[in-house]
Amino acid sequence: MLRLKRNEENFNIDSVPIIKKIIEYIYSNYSQKISNEAVAKMFNFNPSYLGRIFKKHTGQTLHGFILSYRIEMAK
Repeated sequence: MLRLKRNEENFNIDSVPIIKKIIEYIYSNYSQKISNEAVAKMFNFNPSYLGRIFKKHTGQTLHGFILSYRIEMAK
C-alpha cells in the first residue's frame, strides 16, 4: 500500500487508482528522464490538469515528487 504524507497525516493513495499508477510508473522509471509532459501524455492527461490532480491527491507537485524520490534513492 502506497502512503504519502499530506498535511501531517497519512494519506492512502490506493483510493485513487490513476495516481497510484503514475506513482508506480515513477518508482519504476525514476532513473530515466521523466517530464510532466511525458507522464501526462502516457496517461492521456493535459499536463496542467495532471499537475493539479496530482498535487490535490498527494500534496506535492509531480516534478517535486519525482525529485524527492530520486533524492531518496540516491541516499
